[in-house]
Amino acid sequence: PPRANFVMTVLDGKICVYGGVDASGAVLDDMYVFDADTHEWTAMYVSDGSTLPINPMSTFVQKKLISISASRSTYDDVRVLDFGKIIESSTFAPRMAQRVSDDLDKMAKWEAAAMTDLKIDPNTGATEEKQRDLLLKVNGRIYEFKEESANFELQLDVLKDAIALLSKQGVNMEKANTQMSEVDDQYTAVKKQAPIAKELGSKVQEREATKIKASIQTFENDIKNCQFEFGKKTLFKSETGNEAAYIDIMKAHKELLDNDKKWIDLAEYAKIFEFPELMDLSKQINTQLHKEAAQMLQMWHFVDMIGESVTEWKKTLWNDINCEEIED
Repeated sequence: PPRANFVMTVLDGKICVYGGVDASGAVLDDMYVFDADTHEWTAMYVSDGSTLPINPMSTFVQKKLISISASRSTYDDVRVLDFGKIIESSTFAPRMAQRVSDDLDKMAKWEAAAMTDLKIDPNTGATEEKQRDLLLKVNGRIYEFKEESANFELQLDVLKDAIALLSKQGVNMEKANTQMSEVDDQYTAVKKQAPIAKELGSKVQEREATKIKASIQTFENDIKNCQFEFGKKTLFKSETGNEAAYIDIMKAHKELLDNDKKWIDLAEYAKIFEFPELMDLSKQINTQLHKEAAQMLQMWHFVDMIGESVTEWKKTLWNDINCEEIED
């Protein structure tokens, strides 16, 4: 409503207007907020003015409206309105409702993508390689579903509770209830499709699993051979010298990093095909080799430091040594 002599401040990017007098001179006891982004006014607080102090002086202090009047009695009349909480409560429900709707949309999109992948038949691939790629897509989705199903179900329960709470607050959640029903039904469908998809690709799964296990065994043998060769490197011999030892360590480090990359690729396959434990031994060996390489690097740093110190000491003549300082 039109007014004059009002109090104004800015809170969370919105303009807050309180009180003042209307066109007839009547004192107003209300608060409105203007959103500069939407160009909309919202009533935050409205009163008939019955509790308003006589001729109050009002001001905003730290998200509170303080009105003071000393004309009613010999005692000061002070009223404090925590309008920060009023604004927070008035915007919480709409924001929460939007969050519920957004989360349901995300879940619905994931379910649709999951169902699409789980309906793939790996046997339709024209070649074994294409069949493998299709199987990896299906198995990847099955693995994701297996790992995230508990979190997904928990999220569903949380959203159901949020919808119930908002409905009690008077928010229209009819659309959200419809979304929730659809998401629930689709999730049940995904749960049913997962074992069907696994069975559908069982023949390709068996064939590719055999290939991957063979690759894992080959890699494990390579790692064991690397471990054997690592122990024969010249960096473990004192006569190698610093420069040659550093070169040898850098080469060894590069070999170990290459092994790390191969391990990551194979471990991903092993995880999707549900035998990740087959990668444990190669991981253990390569980790130990990394540790030994780091220890040898530190040792050669120490040898280098001692060599530099001895070289400097050799430059000092006996007559220049202050024995008294050494004793101190």
